[in-house]
Amino acid sequence: MACPPVRYRHRLAAWIAGAGLDQRLSAGLPSDQNPRLAARAERLLAPAARRALARNWSRLADRALEPGPTVVDSRTPIATGSILAAWEEIGRLIVVLSADRPPDVRLVALARRLLVDGAGPVYEPGGDLRRVLADALSPGEPPSPRVRTSPYRER
Repeated sequence: MACPPVRYRHRLAAWIAGAGLDQRLSAGLPSDQNPRLAARAERLLAPAARRALARNWSRLADRALEPGPTVVDSRTPIATGSILAAWEEIGRLIVVLSADRPPDVRLVALARRLLVDGAGPVYEPGGDLRRVLADALSPGEPPSPRVRTSPYRER
């Protein structure tokens, strides 16, 4: 099924509903299902957006190495243990996001969801960030359906 043309109103709606659309895209819903999903996928896959996302993951990893309180800001503590356990996977994710060739939109949407979900494995101790990222980064395979039932909640 071909998606109708993406118009300004679709881009605006995709910006407003970003988190919900990210959830759908990371779960594997094809971006050609509707114009809002197509607009969101286009925005996520833009080189500047992927570079910014890679920088955010890099900053998060750097922050996990810092001594002292592990907070991103005054409100959000990070799960240092989960981040350090997923060190290799985070490095691979940063490389994939920074590459010239865009990765699968499911990976980009998941990477963004993990960073913004305050109840996810990046912020909740005991979350299995390593497994979630390893599953998502597996070559030729979509993110595991287990991602949907991982320690972070869906919205």
